[in-house]
Parts: sequence; C-alpha cells; structure tokens
Amino acid sequence: MENFEADADSESADYFSSLPADVILIILGFLSPHNVLSLRTVSQLMSDATRERSVWIGLLRDLCIQHDIYTPSFSLPEMSLEELEHAATAPRRFSSHLRSEFAQGGLVGPSSVRCLDPLPTGEEFEHMRLLPGGRFLLTSHKTRINLWDLGNHVSGPTHHAIASFEIPGAAAIKSLRTRASRSSSEALVIISTTDAESNFCVHIFCVFPPASIPQFTPLAPVLVLPLFNDDFPGVLGTTSRHVVIATAFTTVLWDFIDDAWVSWPRNPTEVDDTLYLCNDNFVTVHADEAEVSISQLPALFPRSVSAVPPVIDSLDILHRYPLCRFKRPEDPFEWCISGITLVFHGRERSTVDQPLYIDILTKGCNKALISHFALLPSTSTCTATATSELVPLGESPLDAMYHACHSLHLEWLAPGTVQSFVVEGSTLHVCISDVDGTTSKSVAGVLATPGMRPNDMNVDFCSFSGRVCARVPAAEGDGFKVLVMDYVAPKQSTLP
Repeated sequence: MENFEADADSESADYFSSLPADVILIILGFLSPHNVLSLRTVSQLMSDATRERSVWIGLLRDLCIQHDIYTPSFSLPEMSLEELEHAATAPRRFSSHLRSEFAQGGLVGPSSVRCLDPLPTGEEFEHMRLLPGGRFLLTSHKTRINLWDLGNHVSGPTHHAIASFEIPGAAAIKSLRTRASRSSSEALVIISTTDAESNFCVHIFCVFPPASIPQFTPLAPVLVLPLFNDDFPGVLGTTSRHVVIATAFTTVLWDFIDDAWVSWPRNPTEVDDTLYLCNDNFVTVHADEAEVSISQLPALFPRSVSAVPPVIDSLDILHRYPLCRFKRPEDPFEWCISGITLVFHGRERSTVDQPLYIDILTKGCNKALISHFALLPSTSTCTATATSELVPLGESPLDAMYHACHSLHLEWLAPGTVQSFVVEGSTLHVCISDVDGTTSKSVAGVLATPGMRPNDMNVDFCSFSGRVCARVPAAEGDGFKVLVMDYVAPKQSTLP
C-alpha cells in the first residue's frame, strides 16, 4: 500500500464514490499520510474524506507507535486539521528535504528559530533530553529537574518550567534518561545523583507532561550505592523496569518496579560497556573487546533483604559475536562506542521483522563511522539451545573527525532506513542510510545551527518533528537560554 498512487480519472472517482463513507475512512487509515494527500485529486468526495480529523488523528497515532514517539506530545483532540497534517507529514518531509539538499551538497538551515528565555534567569539547562516527539524538554539545574513545553510549529515555548522537582539530599545531578512507562501514558525520568555522604543514587520519577499541572512523582525507593575512591558509577542501560549500573568493581542490575537487585564482578574498562535487556536476556556491547555477548538474565533478590546487592559469580554467556566492518570480516574493530539509539519504548522484545538494532561508532580513516547490526532472535522455545544471529546491515559514514565528535544520536526511521546525528565543534552532521545487509547507501550533509556553542554537549534532536535544541549563553546576566530550531516548514494547504 505504501507505493499506492491515485489516478485522477473518472473511473477511479466512480469507484470510490460507490463506497460507503465509513468504508472509505477505514481504507484511509491503512495508507501513509503521503498517499492520503494524493487522493485529494481523485474527486470531491475523496477530498472531503481526506480532510476528516479522525483520519489524521489515527494516522498520527499510528506513526507515533511506528517511530517510537511519546504520543502525548500531541494533544490529538485539540489539534486543528492543519496541525495534524503537519505533524503526520513532518517525518517524511524532513528526511526527503535532507536527502534532496544533501545530494546537491547544500547546507540545510532551519525554517524557524525560537528562544526559550527562562524566567527567572540563571538557568543552567544541563542534561538536556527531548521526549520523543520534540515538544517536551527535560533539563537539570544544580539539584533540580525541570520540564519545559517547547510548543509546536504554531505555538512557541513557555518561559517558565511547567514542572520542577528539587531532589532531596542530592549534591549534584550526574545523568538524566527517559523511558516510556509500561502501565500508563506517563514518561519515566531516571536520574543519577551524588549526595553529601559520598553515595551514588538513582531516582525514578514518573510525569505526565500534558497534565494541567504536571508533577514529578517518585516511583520507587531511591537506590543508594557507596562510592569508592571517587570512582563514579555509570548507568550502562535502562528499560521500563530495569537500570544497569557499573560501579568500581561490580555491575548492578536493579528492577525498580519490584525493588529487587543482583550484582556480579566486573573488570575495569577503558570505555563503558552498553547493556540492553531483550527477550529475557542481557545483550552487552563490550566496547574494549569490540564484541557483543548474549547472557541469561540472572535471578534477582528483594532489596529489603540486604543493604548491598547479592553477588553472583558471573553472567551465563550464551553467545559471543565479534564486531567487524561491513562486508569486511577480516577487519574487526579495535574498540567501539555503542550508539545512543532512540529506544524510548524499549528493546525488551524483538522479532525478525523488528529486531534489536545495535549501532556502533568507530573510526574510519580518522572520520566517524557508524556500523549497523541487527540481532535476530532465536525461533527456538528452548533457552538452552536457542541461537541468535548478529547480521551486519551497513554503514553510515560521517564527515566528522572521530576524536572531535560527540552527542551521537540515532533513529531508525523505518526498517532499513537509519538517520544519524553527530556534533563536531558547532557543526551538526547528519547521515541518512539505506541498509539491508547486502547494500549500504547513504547521503550526508550538515544542518546549519546558528548560535550553537562549540563542543557543548547540551544539545538534542528529534527526527520525527525535525527539531534541534541547543543551549546558548543568555544575552544578559548569568545562565543560558535554549535555541529551538525547526527544519520542517508548516505544510501548505492542498486544495481539492
């Protein structure tokens, strides 16, 4: 259905006009937004049908699921037809615009730039993280977390945080991550902090940003781990119920829903590993060894039983896979960094049609190179004999110096299509790649980011809405403001 194009002849018009209106609306729900728009030239009947708000509400809701977007970013019942059409067509228009301009060597500038000037001033805007969808922004200021509403292409950002929470006992915020809640439409906010007693703490909050008065609500008791020799633990991975933490000597797995935990010894690494929980197994990207391993998920123990997590000898490793260049198995990576891939709703389950994607940043001739893999799940029902397959899909080369790039962000726009962002100084490189395991084609270029500070990691991206956010110094006084750069212009109305 994706390649369907309507012919504006009388036979097509007669065919559609003979169908009941409710049947036409159902059919439209199975088409892409692009194809729905193409039907407006068939007849007046189809033109009217394609302007039904219910059609576009359904299309936008389905797109949010397909693209791993936080659906409450869009106030569907309140949005106008024009707003619905803009939001539903923005992902395709953004990627098509980039492909066209990059193919001609052009620099793509924003269609609009707006500022979030906070009131009161002095805001730090650290640990910036957009909820997928591009409307809501989470940041930190000293020991406080803030939620901001950046609006859409019609309305601008608010200048006051719509929700704030001062974390009790915290001395500093170290990281901020987001996940979707399994049981509600709320977003999970996972914060790591240090306290005055030299402890490393993990806090779990839930928040519903579209509420009239959003609030950060603690979801679980705070996890407290001691620090050793100022060796700060790091968060290696999260799901909608788990957090994996690397301490100086152990890896800790915490189930914050059931408040249970376990740990196992770890060797120091130059680059932190990355862990995913998928199909009841651990999938670990070993950065130093440049390999992927699959391990059985260990049993967890109630946290109320002991003050420290019980220690098991090790994980039971089922498989190991070396990481190599695409179509160059003789050229293994020396070491690698696992890419920051958009996984808001998690990777807890994968299928052959929707595999676990593993994206790796490495160096190719001193330039940044992202290699893409798919871990296909086993079809066996027996865990002991289950086998998985790590399939190389392709590569995304970027014209950015490997040692100077940061803020890697990557989204799978569709099966076989991946879009990568990486910052080098104040230059935002973008690469769109079509990969299928046999061929790998890409187009790359630069997004103009007027005013973005060199090497400031407080920047985030949303391919779905075509939005980039970056903090810049405030014009007066201390603190910062946020540039909200939109690269998708409002959709022009299509006449019948």
